[in-house]
Amino acid sequence: MKTRYAGPAGAYRWIRAAADARASNGIAVSYSARTFDTKDEARAHLQDHLDSRAGGDDDHALAAERLRSLPPYAGIVVGIPGMSWRITYTGYDLKIFSVDRQGVVSWVTTRPPSSPSAAPGSTNGHRIPEEAGAPSEVVKIAEQHQLGRFDDAFTVEWFISLRPTRPKVRIYAFESGVVRHKADTEPQVFRWDQIATVSQSVVNRFTNGRYKGTGFRYALTRTDGAQIHFLGSYKDSAYARRADPNHWARRYNQLGQRANQRVSQLLLPSAVEALRRGDSLAFGKIAISADGIQSKTGLVPWADISSVSADNGYVTINGAGTFWSLFSKPVSEVPNVPLLMTLADMCRRNTEAGP
Repeated sequence: MKTRYAGPAGAYRWIRAAADARASNGIAVSYSARTFDTKDEARAHLQDHLDSRAGGDDDHALAAERLRSLPPYAGIVVGIPGMSWRITYTGYDLKIFSVDRQGVVSWVTTRPPSSPSAAPGSTNGHRIPEEAGAPSEVVKIAEQHQLGRFDDAFTVEWFISLRPTRPKVRIYAFESGVVRHKADTEPQVFRWDQIATVSQSVVNRFTNGRYKGTGFRYALTRTDGAQIHFLGSYKDSAYARRADPNHWARRYNQLGQRANQRVSQLLLPSAVEALRRGDSLAFGKIAISADGIQSKTGLVPWADISSVSADNGYVTINGAGTFWSLFSKPVSEVPNVPLLMTLADMCRRNTEAGP
């Protein structure tokens, strides 16, 4: 059978890039010891390589799992915090985008060694600069928008791209919002009191009972429709003994959590007033009012609701005296979950208290 990824003999190889304090410039780039005629062959070799090292190494186990989950004809890119693998054409220059523990990024340009038998471990890198704080132009716009105290700065995780260099994007966190800054563009401000919805997804991944990591994604939508996303993955110290408690992605997730809670707090007064007027409020496909929750069959009064919870990645609404839940939606499909939980609890307590 003819493969879709056929190319010239020895056209493909896989490469690995990782932050490495032992490397002279802080970044290690290594290449597969052989080349391959097709991407399928390169992928199979990379899968075997990762599987062979997955036994006692959580990072390689997570990378092996991610590679195995990719569809047959997907672009072969596997990334975990601080490390990345990609199957690439041997003649291309590579652009490597890296991040240190403080979330500081740097571009590296390198070319695979000309000898196809070069062993993994050959390195070429660039020192990752230190980030002292927000640059002056970001500080200036933060002061103009009264964002308050500067807290932290973030970028993206490792990835490898064969496309032209893209401008860096950094997220600067302040007390009352964030600033997104892309090189050669005006900084964008997202104040918490200008956010209309926050959608979240935080998932602890396990394979055969073994913890593989925590992935997260937050999508914040401003009242004018502009969006900003926080996403990444890290090892949670609650499940991994050697997890770094100050890992940049852990702090990035905490920023998303703070944003979610703060936005819901700011939206609460107007939401309560809307319920008092008799209005309905929509949280994705869930609609609530002061009288109850709207279901496919009609309104379910609060007195008939036994619980409203957000656990294990799902928002679940249970009816009193019933085995089946009335609603069960992924948290990622329900915006402003903290606000929904607060309003539901308030309405149920008001019902219990009576007129």
